Amino acid sequence: SGVSMTGAKDVSLQGGKSTVSIASDIALDAASGSITSKAGSVSLDALTSGVSMTGAENVSLQGGSSTVSVATDIEVSTGASGRVAIASGSNDIGNSGSVTLTSGNAAGTAGDVILAGGASMSGAGSSVRIAGGDTSDLLEGGRVDLVSGQGLSQSGDVSIASATQQSNSGSISIHSGDSQAVAGDIDIKAGMSTDTISTDNGATVSIQSGSVAGSGLGGDLSLQS
Repeated sequence: SGVSMTGAKDVSLQGGKSTVSIASDIALDAASGSITSKAGSVSLDALTSGVSMTGAENVSLQGGSSTVSVATDIEVSTGASGRVAIASGSNDIGNSGSVTLTSGNAAGTAGDVILAGGASMSGAGSSVRIAGGDTSDLLEGGRVDLVSGQGLSQSGDVSIASATQQSNSGSISIHSGDSQAVAGDIDIKAGMSTDTISTDNGATVSIQSGSVAGSGLGGDLSLQS
């Protein structure tokens, strides 16, 4: 049968410099309090099934000044590692929650947020896709905004580029979607300088085709209405 440890106040499992190991089905349930590891590490490892953390309000994974890592292992039969899914819950009668990935504020330099696909030893490299949500209502689909941060001297740059390559580099395609009604516009413009006293020039828009170091012709530049 199971093992039950119940206390009116606190129940403690302690291992000095060793490991406390319990092999069986384990339920950690703090009805109105909390479950805490004050020192050392806490490992939740389900060899053949999943690990589930559910909270009526908040579930928090927090590492003091160290790293909090969420990773999957390799499935021996397929040789593939598992998926990591971060999602808010579905809601059939109301709104679902938002998902926020952000680094913490800092008195010095705040940390970066990096979304990167993994490198492949064989086969094509993995893709990174950022897409707005669809809707079945007579409204617009979700927006996708890429916006740099503000600064006291200037706002941050936004750079969209394919990787430098000794062979062919990748193309960049910017286009609105096809439509049976009115297709969306593409608007490329520099920002307006709103200081009426400043004598600085306006921002420049530069469109340039590629050059070649050899004897071949440079790239074409085509503008078509």
